[in-house]
Amino acid sequence: MKKLLEFTKEHIKIIAISLLTVTLVVGGLTLMRDQQQERNAELLKQLVPDGRLVYGADDSAPPVRFVDEDGVYKGVVVDYMNLLSLELGIEIQAVPYEWEEGLEALKKGETDLCDMFASEERSKDYVFTDSIYTLRVVVAVRAGEDYQLEDIDRLTIATQKGDYANEFLRENYPNAQQVFVHDVGEGLKLLLAGQVDAIIGDEPVALYYIDDLGCEAEIQILEPTAYEAPVVLAMPKKNQHLIPIINDAIQAIEEKGQLEKIQQKWFGISTPLIINKSNAHNIRIAAIALLIIFLVAAFGYVNGKTLKKQVVRRTHELEVRKNELQLVMDKIPEGLALVNCERQVISSNYKLFRAKAEKNGEGICACSALLGDFCGREKCLSEEECLVSCCLREGRELLRKEEQGNQVYELRGVPADLGSDEEGGRENKAVLVVVRDITMDEANSRQLLLSSKMAAIGQLAAGMAHQIRNPLGIIRNQSYILRKNGGDSPQTSRSLNYIDDSVKRASDIIDNVMNFWRISRDEIRKIRLHDFLQSVLLLQAEGIAKKKLKTVINCSDELVFEADEEALKHILHNLVANSIDAMEQGGTLTLEGALKDKKAGRVLIRCRDTGCGISAENMQNLFNPFFTTKEPGKGTGLGLFIVYSEVQRIGGRLDVKSKEGRGTEFTVDIPVG
Repeated sequence: MKKLLEFTKEHIKIIAISLLTVTLVVGGLTLMRDQQQERNAELLKQLVPDGRLVYGADDSAPPVRFVDEDGVYKGVVVDYMNLLSLELGIEIQAVPYEWEEGLEALKKGETDLCDMFASEERSKDYVFTDSIYTLRVVVAVRAGEDYQLEDIDRLTIATQKGDYANEFLRENYPNAQQVFVHDVGEGLKLLLAGQVDAIIGDEPVALYYIDDLGCEAEIQILEPTAYEAPVVLAMPKKNQHLIPIINDAIQAIEEKGQLEKIQQKWFGISTPLIINKSNAHNIRIAAIALLIIFLVAAFGYVNGKTLKKQVVRRTHELEVRKNELQLVMDKIPEGLALVNCERQVISSNYKLFRAKAEKNGEGICACSALLGDFCGREKCLSEEECLVSCCLREGRELLRKEEQGNQVYELRGVPADLGSDEEGGRENKAVLVVVRDITMDEANSRQLLLSSKMAAIGQLAAGMAHQIRNPLGIIRNQSYILRKNGGDSPQTSRSLNYIDDSVKRASDIIDNVMNFWRISRDEIRKIRLHDFLQSVLLLQAEGIAKKKLKTVINCSDELVFEADEEALKHILHNLVANSIDAMEQGGTLTLEGALKDKKAGRVLIRCRDTGCGISAENMQNLFNPFFTTKEPGKGTGLGLFIVYSEVQRIGGRLDVKSKEGRGTEFTVDIPVG
């Protein structure tokens, strides 16, 4: 109880000291401000002996500043000038101008104040105060136009005379064509009439005119905004001594939150103006923050007496972080295991690794227990064959590839230095073993190789076709000459007919082969399906004849559509080849094509055979890469995988029905143009 009272007294003492410090600092800052205000008032009497400043600005930029129907000059900045007048203790008269005339009046000294964006060009004629708020400037175009900000350089833009937007366009979009208007409203009318491509203006002004003209549905604002910059008060250079005094008044208005009230008056809950915080305000916040930090540090000093509890808490936090790290590792798709130089597992994220590591017994190395499924043995025969041992011995990254069933895995061993041993000072070496499933990578690589081979065959076919066409042309010409010079006898005429028919048949075969093997580069082409199916069967003619298969094509000659020709080649070529392989004892191969839904634009293509069929067990793995029931050397296991991949790529659907001993039917449903 005594210790608790001592602890509480210490806290109360620190709190009291901190509160006293805060009170003294705040009081000192308040006193300094009051003294500064008195000095400013005296200086202002000297610099403005008549006690009046003139604010002159744009007369048609509602709701920022504008002349209403009753001839009253009002708006956000006009209200702000009234606040500034109260802070300075002098009169500020607001006078409306056309924007370009207002700038000229300020330059000549006919007015004293004007709000604007500061720029290097304007700094030649004016001096600037601190920022009073930040304003966004937007670009508006007609609804439905697909323009981006970078397109401004080729558009015709309506801008207000004398506006900073003109400098912005000259600097960033020098090729833009400008049309000068009196105000944003006039620019909007030109935009709606199609006389300009876009307008550029202050966001609240543009939104006001869009609402006033009732053209919300016809106008769209480009995203992002053209630019966003602070608005300052500009004064003639002769009045530069007034800048510090005006800045103090701006700061006072910010601290009282009076600009927020003006904004609520004109905009409600929306916030098109971004209110800035002065440096002095930030310094005050920083000072308070430092005091809070001091208070926290004091509490930390007192709480240092409870260091033991903190150590326990930190230890618990480390355990939580460790569990979080393990959770992250467990979510990584690759298998990870850290194995030390004794080939014992330090940590792992792979459930299979951990399960086997727990069963690790004497005489069985940890890496063999982890990688047994991939190495295909219970334990390493020698250290020369152990991935971990090889990495530790050679001190470099090693890579292995292992196949297990239909899956292909990449085993990567990466040497790691865990620092020195705390007890003996020895180097603590380890190996990070990464196991990655690369089945799909291997399948895609082999598919690419097959595609390259098919392209090479197509080029070879094109060359052979060219060479064959030449002698066919000679034969056709000689047949014509013989027919003209004595080919009237029945026997001669019959022989010449045989020659002409054979030449035509050979030429048709060349055309079909060329059409099929022509490389289309995944282009959408017009396809006459009946002819396309004939071409597919023609390429498989040798296999069909060898097995004495009967072929049937059920497809209308008038069925023509647009589709990815290259993908359709891969799909039908592999399906037909698969059906031929399934009919060892002969049978019938049927290809069907029909328009499924003319409105939706989809076509059904079926490939049906009377072969051996597919068992229910094999149906589950039918489209897996490298899965095949053929003898070694007779199949890659990629045919149906390619079919499935190509159908998915072009947005189609694939269905298969099969019964053992009765045959198989593949149905391809693809979108067409």
